[in-house]
Amino acid sequence: MGQELMTPAQIADICDGRDKAIALWLSLYDTYHATRDEAARLAELDEVRTRIDAMRQGLAALDPALAFIGRQKGMFSTLPLAPDQVKAMREDHAIYMAGSGRINIAGLTPAKLAPLAAAFAAVR
Repeated sequence: MGQELMTPAQIADICDGRDKAIALWLSLYDTYHATRDEAARLAELDEVRTRIDAMRQGLAALDPALAFIGRQKGMFSTLPLAPDQVKAMREDHAIYMAGSGRINIAGLTPAKLAPLAAAFAAVR
């Protein structure tokens, strides 16, 4: 592991005043932990981004009418469904979404892609 941080008492010995010492120590502490954890956070972010993109691409590949989803970014998308179609998705296919047709791409799994695409095709 990297160099250990100085304690507040050690910093106080080289700083003028208790408040300045505490502020410096907190700054060093935050910087140290942010740097140490940054690689882990970036790796996790890449993993999530890759998984969401895979869900988007998988859904887009199942139905040409869903191809637009493969070109989008982010964890949500809105299916072009009227309120009665959203209701049919819920009641006939047990697929729940916002009344606007907004779906959570991040909540999808590979096993849920085909049922979602089939239900979408059925209510169109």
